Formats: sequence, structure tokens, C-alpha cells
Amino acid sequence: MATGQTILTIGALVIFGMIAINVQQLYVQSIVNRVDDQTTSSAMSIGWTIAEEIQSYAFQYDNLDSDFGGYDNVNDPTRRMEIQSQIDELFYVTVDLSAEKELIHEQIGRTATIRVYRSNDLALKTEYRTAVLALQ
Repeated sequence: MATGQTILTIGALVIFGMIAINVQQLYVQSIVNRVDDQTTSSAMSIGWTIAEEIQSYAFQYDNLDSDFGGYDNVNDPTRRMEIQSQIDELFYVTVDLSAEKELIHEQIGRTATIRVYRSNDLALKTEYRTAVLALQ
């Protein structure tokens, strides 16, 4: 009888250990997902802010190239923006400006593609496309 109880106890401990390991893995995975979600959210916020700033250039359209035209290469530190997020993570931002073209209702303007990359591995986190019209 003692041998059977010992085997049952060992079996119960093994099952308990497997359950504990699975719970720990779920907990770690949820933390990883939460951090990744927060990083993505920060990248989206940065991209949206840059898009709004570019849209505000409708009244200073001639300055668009000088202020955003040189940020087109994520691998070159002199040709990208570096922005620190609120969660203390560094992001790289590039802005690709199109040539002037007719966008809507015969208005001349340009499109801008804004890309936000995570700095540690250059992973693209978000991309925005916006347009700015010359309203001068």
C-alpha cells in the first residue's frame, strides 16, 4: 500500500510541476505580448505625430523639402530622425516625399510615406501615408 501511495504522490507532483511550468510560460508570453503592444502603440503615436506635422506644411509648403526631404535612409544616421518614446525606447523615422503631382480637385501637392522602425533591430513597426497640398 505504501508503494502505491508513493507512486500516486510522485505522479501528482509531476502533474503539478507541468501545470506550474505551463502557467509560467503563459505569464512570460503575456508580458512579452504586452511589451510588444506598447512598443507598437508608441511607434504608431510617433508616426501619427509626424504625419500631422507634415499636413500642417500646407501653409509653408516651400519648406517641406528642407525640413523633411533628407530623412529617407534608415541605415544612415544623418538621413533619419531619431525619436525617444515615452517608454524610453528609441525609434528611427524616415520620410519619403513624392514628386509634386495633382492630388485632388486639380490641387498640386505631394504624398509622404512615414516609416517608424525600432532602433535595436530596424524592424518596421508602422507606416503612414499622408498628403500635403500647396495652399499658399
